[in-house]
Amino acid sequence: FCRTCRDQGMPIRHLDKVAEITDMLTKGALEGVTLFLEPLRELIELHGFPFVRERSFEALEFTKAQLSAISALSRAMEIEDVKIHREVAVAVSRFAIQANKGYSTNVQEKQLPFQIIAESE
Repeated sequence: FCRTCRDQGMPIRHLDKVAEITDMLTKGALEGVTLFLEPLRELIELHGFPFVRERSFEALEFTKAQLSAISALSRAMEIEDVKIHREVAVAVSRFAIQANKGYSTNVQEKQLPFQIIAESE
């Protein structure tokens, strides 16, 4: 994902692919492939970044993608790795706040209180 997406938010249409790749890495990690752990942590972190809609109807259109992303994060919790668990907790918290705010593009609304959790580590 590009720097602009990290700073301004990724289009919500990418959420389905992020969830799909998260699932693939989770399955590999559960099968014992430890090389997948670091990329999985980074990908889980993406779930906590702002996802923004480009058109007003996208929030409803991508409800299935939102559910698959949350499911992918919950499956990642099956991995016995404290860092993965921490990343999932932060990502789910941020994800929930974004959903509650309606995926706003307002910069002030992107300042999430859970940034304190991530920054304190």
